[in-house]
Amino acid sequence: MHIQHVEVGNFRKLKAARIDFSETTTVFVGANNSGKTSAMVALRRFLVDRSDFSINDFTLQHWIQIDNAAFDWEKVPSGDPLVPVAWDRVLPFLDVWLNVPAHELHYVQKLLPTLDWNGSSIGVRLRFEPKDVQALQQEYLIAKLAAAAVMAKAEEASVEVKGCVRRRRG
Repeated sequence: MHIQHVEVGNFRKLKAARIDFSETTTVFVGANNSGKTSAMVALRRFLVDRSDFSINDFTLQHWIQIDNAAFDWEKVPSGDPLVPVAWDRVLPFLDVWLNVPAHELHYVQKLLPTLDWNGSSIGVRLRFEPKDVQALQQEYLIAKLAAAAVMAKAEEASVEVKGCVRRRRG
């Protein structure tokens, strides 16, 4: 079995990138800040250590859509259904395309779309997505309230400090 190529989407610097693999060695070459590290991290996140995903792995240009969805969550009363988010457009994914010889077919039999498979490449999409959107909403709202409380305390402290400084001068 051989990974023919992968397609990385919505991951860090890579909105859409295709990486073809040689049968022996594949080397990433490119200018600084061109996405080589992003490609390697995507492969590691999806294929090796899936628990390390973070908001920083989302393509920056999609953060606005995610933020807008979150702002909508703030308006929905707890327990009410959420406004659906167009996750397909923003979630990081990795499409893996495999060339599988007939004698290794047993490794991928559960991936085959039909029993009429003709020996062409087999593709599998791996996507990072929330397991429970309702829980994600609640976690967001709790974190948002906690951040707002911290900011309010900081603002209070700032006003008090400014008041003390002015009295000393006067």
